[in-house]
Amino acid sequence: MISHEDVKQTRRAVRAAAEKSSLRKLASVIGLGHSTLHNFISGAMPHPKVRRILHDWYVQQEGPGPLQPAELDHLLRDLPDYICEQVRPHLARVLAGGYAEGAIEAPAWLVELGTTGNSHEG
Repeated sequence: MISHEDVKQTRRAVRAAAEKSSLRKLASVIGLGHSTLHNFISGAMPHPKVRRILHDWYVQQEGPGPLQPAELDHLLRDLPDYICEQVRPHLARVLAGGYAEGAIEAPAWLVELGTTGNSHEG
């Protein structure tokens, strides 16, 4: 499941990338038609398959860095929403446990997600 907040983050990243290049070039790099990308930048909510393509591109562009909520959702993207809601808090608790085992402070959103069971909010 790709959350509404992930779509907003992806839209901001696509918009910024389009400003650095042309919309047609960026669409080609992402693997979408330029009109689909234009509609997305303009605020349209794309079909789930297109959201996934855009989100995959976004995660790839972000590269390695601190773990973000979008990455957790990226791992769960193929699962139905109702299963994501069940799995997400368990996965968050396991990740938070890994941070604890490594004596590294877990990101606040991860701790909250693991203890509340709610999906992240941006």
